[in-house]
Amino acid sequence: MLSSTLAGCARFQERKATEDPWVQYAESRFSAGDYAGAAEIFESMAGKSSAPDHYRLRAADAHLRAGENAAAQALITSINANQLDDVDQVDFHLLAARLNLNAGRATQAMGELNRIAKTPRTKAQEVHYHLLRASANNQLGDMLGSARERVAVGPMLTTADATQNNNEAIYDALSRLPDSVLQNQSPPAPDRLGGWMQLTHILRTSPAAELGADLGAWRNRYPRHPADGPFLDRVLEESGRHVQIQAAPSVRAEAPSTATETASAPRKAASPFIGVMIPLSGPFAPAGEAIRSGMLASFYADGSPTKLPLKFADSESSGVEQLYRSLTSQGAAVGVGPLIKEEVGKLIRVPDRTVPVLALNQVQDATAESVVQFGLSPEQEVEQAAGAAWFDGRQRAVLLAPASAFGERLSSHFARYWRSLGGKLVATKTYSPNAGDYSTTAAQVALAVGVSPNPVDSVSGEALKADFIFLIANPHDARLIKPQIDAQRLSGFPVYATSHVFSGRPDGQQDRDLDGIYFCDIPWLLHSYDNGPLSSSALAPEIAKTSPEFVKLIALGIDAYRMAKMIPTMTPTDSHLFDGATGLLTLQSGNWVQRQMECAQFEGGMPQARGLAPILRPTASSTP
Repeated sequence: MLSSTLAGCARFQERKATEDPWVQYAESRFSAGDYAGAAEIFESMAGKSSAPDHYRLRAADAHLRAGENAAAQALITSINANQLDDVDQVDFHLLAARLNLNAGRATQAMGELNRIAKTPRTKAQEVHYHLLRASANNQLGDMLGSARERVAVGPMLTTADATQNNNEAIYDALSRLPDSVLQNQSPPAPDRLGGWMQLTHILRTSPAAELGADLGAWRNRYPRHPADGPFLDRVLEESGRHVQIQAAPSVRAEAPSTATETASAPRKAASPFIGVMIPLSGPFAPAGEAIRSGMLASFYADGSPTKLPLKFADSESSGVEQLYRSLTSQGAAVGVGPLIKEEVGKLIRVPDRTVPVLALNQVQDATAESVVQFGLSPEQEVEQAAGAAWFDGRQRAVLLAPASAFGERLSSHFARYWRSLGGKLVATKTYSPNAGDYSTTAAQVALAVGVSPNPVDSVSGEALKADFIFLIANPHDARLIKPQIDAQRLSGFPVYATSHVFSGRPDGQQDRDLDGIYFCDIPWLLHSYDNGPLSSSALAPEIAKTSPEFVKLIALGIDAYRMAKMIPTMTPTDSHLFDGATGLLTLQSGNWVQRQMECAQFEGGMPQARGLAPILRPTASSTP
């Protein structure tokens, strides 16, 4: 409770003398988990107290815990931080950091935390501070920094569950680093972070026959390390490796690391593995990390006793050709990656490939017998959303897209595909992305739709009243654009959109403005009520620490692991693979994977599933 946290603060003691039973009641409701009820009382007290900003801060915290981000943001914006006492000022910046992280603004969150880096903090605030820094580093792609913060917070945790969860997060962050970082940037023993890095390297690289000895050497070098015990036992059990950790001779703390020498020494008979080439550093690291999270989740959910281990290689560390040959020489049975389209093209051109590969992107007009191309192509998403409109009997479209390279790319594809179905494109309108007012844009759309005098077909002379709007927009822009369109006497007018309109995180409050919009997306996000080990609900912690623009890559990783196991036995020509997290998957001629997504419509701010998206084969004379 706040009263115990701030018991030593003089300004708080002055406030405490004026508190009435309502405030104590609000604190009790807060402690019991009734955050919405507590927020209501705290807001009421803000209007009566001589310290209104204190109660606004308490209300904002309660709103945020209740999942009401917008209400929390509105309150914290109204607070004058200079009027808060020292302890409340720390809570203010911690809360501001949480709000920024929830919105995917890791840089701003880190700025808030840096403001209190040298400020005295209570024990509870210290735990919160380090965990928020860990989350911010995670979003920024600094996995080593994220692990370092969690290692620092470990001794402060008081429950076994909190400790285990923190240990798993440390291991997850370090597992995303390339071997070169784990080996070369590891602090010397007995440093706890160094122990984590060495353990991660051992678990990743040691063959089964040598794992017991390597772990014994690690245990001797890092005695009483927090990873040794329940955490290590659980990792070994989940990975299906039942080893007897062997005792090792005593090693002085300053001696060279036996574990490192063993792990990095040449191996005689390398066991087969799945070699994954994804970016784990550089600008694409967050995307690679999301894929890696999905692949690991799928690996641990795989109960097969013959499953192959995963070995991750940083595609930013060397050229894809060199990386492929390196993994092949180490004994890879199958490759996964790369992610970047240009690198997929380079891989296709590698001569004399001996190991099949599942590429995580698709290249037009480039195929190879041993390379299966799979990815989240936005062009496929445009076609299926457009196909849903055509299947519903729509014929005349007004296209609204951002004035950006990405908007131009998808607009051009929509126009070609829509006309190939036999549809008419009445007008194309653009808007400035991330603006604050779209009233002028909405008026232009209304004119093109035909609310005002209709445009005329230059060939037939017929009025071209549109019967739907095709929208390309991210959640921020769509939430502003849709109400402005409704205000132009177009409420209820059909609007179809690409998957970019959905953040991937159901938010009934913020997405109410999207009501009525049809869109097609990956089933994994639309079926949030599922409860299997690979469902989006089960992987909610992974989603929470992944930037919104990369959440769907977790699903790509889930399907990539399942598909990698199938590659040696795959047959082309339209064969069904499986119902995946990213859609119903089939292998087409040319060794590229078709995803059939699901469509949904926003109702009450929540996406409601509407069934499989149609996949239409375009012909010039098609009719709905």
